[in-house]
Amino acid sequence: MVVKPQSLRVLVRYLSRKADLSPPLGEPGGPCQVIRRIEEEVRPPLSEKLVDEIEHGKSLSNPDASKVYDIEKEPGVSGLIRSISISAHAQYRMDLRSVTVKDIQHTLKSFDGYVARLREKSPSDHGKLLSKIAYGDEIEYTDPTLKLKLVFLMKGVSAHIITTYWEGGRDPLPPSHGCSF
Repeated sequence: MVVKPQSLRVLVRYLSRKADLSPPLGEPGGPCQVIRRIEEEVRPPLSEKLVDEIEHGKSLSNPDASKVYDIEKEPGVSGLIRSISISAHAQYRMDLRSVTVKDIQHTLKSFDGYVARLREKSPSDHGKLLSKIAYGDEIEYTDPTLKLKLVFLMKGVSAHIITTYWEGGRDPLPPSHGCSF
């Protein structure tokens, strides 16, 4: 039986019962964090190609991000959101943009409060939002205090994070003098 490296990573993470990656997603963040993940998770020659793309300010494609990151599962924040899954693309963006799991959880908790306030403030809008949730439509929400925007889908009681970014923020520039680890 041949065990694929990706399967082995998933098994090791499951057995060690770590929710977040090590180092944690988004900490410290930036292109060097993404390069570090690539070097840890992907073998040459693909790793060299992906590092070169990041060093030249290019983005990883979704298939390439899936080679670096496995879908991440996190505990939920409320009755509406009992679990969180973070796509490979979202994890790549979290590392690049210095977004942590705690930032994601805070924003989803804020979204849960927004849903509750909307129920009392505007039952019609509340009903429309519940329909989007029920049908698995894409939801965009920006936390008013953090200014973190999430794009996600609800799959039952699980929030599936598609991407995230700081409102008004830009992606960091590629490292001009390389990365030191």
